[in-house]
Amino acid sequence: MATVIIKRTLRYNRCFFCYNKPMCCRYYMASELKEKIRDELGISGGSLSGMKTGEVSPGENPLVFIHKNDALVPENITWGIEGPNRSLIINARSETVFEKKMFCDGILHRRCIVPASLFYEWDGDRTKVAFSRPDGNPIYLAGFYDDTKDGKRFVILTTSPNESMKDIHDRMPLIMDKDEVAAWLGDERVARKLLGKKGPVLNNDRKYEQLNLFDFM
Repeated sequence: MATVIIKRTLRYNRCFFCYNKPMCCRYYMASELKEKIRDELGISGGSLSGMKTGEVSPGENPLVFIHKNDALVPENITWGIEGPNRSLIINARSETVFEKKMFCDGILHRRCIVPASLFYEWDGDRTKVAFSRPDGNPIYLAGFYDDTKDGKRFVILTTSPNESMKDIHDRMPLIMDKDEVAAWLGDERVARKLLGKKGPVLNNDRKYEQLNLFDFM
């Protein structure tokens, strides 16, 4: 599966996917996991006040973590990098990210972590499936961002699917364990190795919320 690109029409403020099975185009952040994220990543008291809870879609401005001044810093950044013809690129393949001129500088110097409670994929019948950790702990999605004239904008990296995902989709998000977050953000050498890591075991739930792929467009 190629990099996912979303075509936008300003008149209706909607997104139209180029592919029948887009990868990781929505995720969910539960408010009750804020404290868990704060504890796991060592975040100070009020610094998660800008965290959007509920469902997050491309084009929105969720809270992500970046590396700044040798520290992990939360910041609200827009999901999606503007590509050719004002298309919105929302993810990139981890296996080829260094081969893409528009991605190379970001993955080298501006990596980020996107916290989530769960993320959604759609199966071949376009049924929405929710993926979460079996223990209910946060999921840390790996990505990178560009600093553009319109502000910072990020994409989520994808990788080949593991046993939890392969019957649903041919890709899955690149997911960091809590102990890998700091190295992903701040250590280029380790980050290169983490690009090839396998995803964790995940639960999938079709009963979480039945929603057709195009119901939210």
